[in-house]
Amino acid sequence: MIKKTAVFILCIVIAISGVSCKRGDNGGNEDKEVSKYENKYTDYVHTEINQDSITWPEGQILPTFPPYADTIDAVNINKMDEVDRAMWTALCGIINRKQPRIMVYTTNENTEDWSEEIGIKLEITKDYEGIIQKYKDEIKGLIVWDEEVPETINLATTVAGFKDAMIVNEEQLAIYSAEPYNFTVLEDYRGKFSDRMDVYEYIYEEIWPDCTHRLIAGIKAGFENGNISVGWEIRDLIAGANLVVLWLDPTVSEEKVLLAKFLADCEPGKSYYIGWWTSEGDGVGLGSDYGVATIPADYYYNYSLYSSTSRELNIPTIPAKPELENKFYIAFTISDGDNLQYVQHHMKGSTKMWASKRRGTYPISWTCSSALLDAGPQLLNCFYKTATDNDCIISGPSGLGYCYPLQFGSMIGQEDLSLDNYTKLTDSYFRRTGFSVITVWNFIQQAQATYYAKNVRSLTGFTVQERYTGQPAQEIIDNRLPLITTSPRYDGDADRVLDIIKDAVDAWDGNSPAFMMPQLISWSCGVPEVIKIATALEKEYGDKVEFVRADHLLMLYSESENIPYNITLRAQNVTDSGHDGDFDPLKAFDGSFTDPNGWKSSAEGEKWITVDLQAEYEISRYVLKNAGAAYYSQDLNTKGFKIQASTDGNSWSDIDEVTANKSDIVDKDVDKFTARYVRVLITNPGSDGVARIQEFELYGVKK
Repeated sequence: MIKKTAVFILCIVIAISGVSCKRGDNGGNEDKEVSKYENKYTDYVHTEINQDSITWPEGQILPTFPPYADTIDAVNINKMDEVDRAMWTALCGIINRKQPRIMVYTTNENTEDWSEEIGIKLEITKDYEGIIQKYKDEIKGLIVWDEEVPETINLATTVAGFKDAMIVNEEQLAIYSAEPYNFTVLEDYRGKFSDRMDVYEYIYEEIWPDCTHRLIAGIKAGFENGNISVGWEIRDLIAGANLVVLWLDPTVSEEKVLLAKFLADCEPGKSYYIGWWTSEGDGVGLGSDYGVATIPADYYYNYSLYSSTSRELNIPTIPAKPELENKFYIAFTISDGDNLQYVQHHMKGSTKMWASKRRGTYPISWTCSSALLDAGPQLLNCFYKTATDNDCIISGPSGLGYCYPLQFGSMIGQEDLSLDNYTKLTDSYFRRTGFSVITVWNFIQQAQATYYAKNVRSLTGFTVQERYTGQPAQEIIDNRLPLITTSPRYDGDADRVLDIIKDAVDAWDGNSPAFMMPQLISWSCGVPEVIKIATALEKEYGDKVEFVRADHLLMLYSESENIPYNITLRAQNVTDSGHDGDFDPLKAFDGSFTDPNGWKSSAEGEKWITVDLQAEYEISRYVLKNAGAAYYSQDLNTKGFKIQASTDGNSWSDIDEVTANKSDIVDKDVDKFTARYVRVLITNPGSDGVARIQEFELYGVKK
């Protein structure tokens, strides 16, 4: 097997290293792709992860730290206060941007379980002096923050990143400026600022111009009930990537005005805010006004270690969609997976959630964040590797980052640009992570929904929480994408959820299939509650109701509305010209595009793969996922192929012919054609002469 040599990074230019990674640049002599149809897929650019510095190319929303060391020094901060934790976490960012070698460790958050599952070897220590001495040469000095104005810790964290320094308060200063450390003070903010606004105005005027505007962090800093209260969890990211970090309240007029100045300097639809806000609705709403989505990460820690793990995912296969019948279909979804800390802690560790021994009894669609591709790809992969066929990973609100699409970019009059950028980025991450369903928060109207239909072509469909009066609860957007309103909406009372579903089933006229997607609050509902609700419904209604995954429900809804969906998922009547070992043609239709779930043939002569749809279908789109989608070099992508159709399996017509293809994924709308048999005929395989198809999808309706 060809060695996997490249890692996908969604990039045009490597921002930190300055290395160009444009594709196909050989003086303009390369052949151009030829086809009568436009490829709707925007390709990734392949580049190598920087081995000794942060990688953060354009098109990647969060930075990637270099690959981690063989052994990690785990500093036990379990009994430290939050000020000491903040110092140690920020120090991790300084040390780890060269190579992750240090992490903070708490015994009450299952950190050790993640390390064991990922395969990270830890050396747990309480020898704090020894750790500082070990990395002393990489620490250039101290940045002193002022306890009289605690917000200066946020200023200190950003500046520490620029100066390779530790952040300390007065008490810590006395320790680290003396023997055996003898660190010098590089900046001292004691007595320099009168109040919190003074700090953040200084940051805007003096620090912000030298920082990236692609990402702003929001971390708690200030007084609570007269005591200093500071967040610590993502300070390694902040210091390591030189981010501006704020804690401004959008419900306070003066602070909202200053927040807006920062947000207005960002690029709508491409810049992000990570951490959290003093007020969820006001903060996410204000960010949305300026086209800046939020990555909730208020308690996500060891970013600098977990982001350095392999970006290769083991996307699980998708079970076959049930046959459409006249039933009441129900897909349970569980919130709040857009929050990185929820995924890191509650979703994984709670015995009511992923850790439940009864998980898999009924289908559950678990919301998660595709931003984990940057922040912790192997955390996401742990869920994929342990998923059952009844576990479906879907996206939290409202795609790649939490936002309110209805108001996205409205404050700057750039709604179209903001949503266009945001939905395209969402699609690029979904293509990598295997997500195909979104839960959109709050309201959405036709104008915003159309952007999802146009740009997020990886979607099977999406849900929204609410619709305005007069808008249908279920509809097809742009004649392509199913939209279903969640019901009940974000509910944590299992008994009430059961009653709402029963009312809906009782009101169903039974004349055609019905579809319902209850949205459960993860902090109070989990696997036991889903089992309780489902068993009660089965007892009362029997096989009148059927429980399905979110992706299956949306495909069933499309089928019921005679809208194209992936008709080749789990196709069984497949033949080929020959294949290598276990890389049989069935693996090109199993829903997984990652290795080894693909077809491969190195046989001599003509190479092809054919699917028998068992009936005639009207087909309007095909998707071909090549070797590059499975982390192989793009040189191994199929360069030339024909899509051919037949009604009898003997006489073939060319639907599309592609030459000089370089793309990892070919996604094309074609003129509608009718066929029972569809064939991919390879006319020019990868550079090694081997034909590879990781996944082949056809979208159509039964004629």
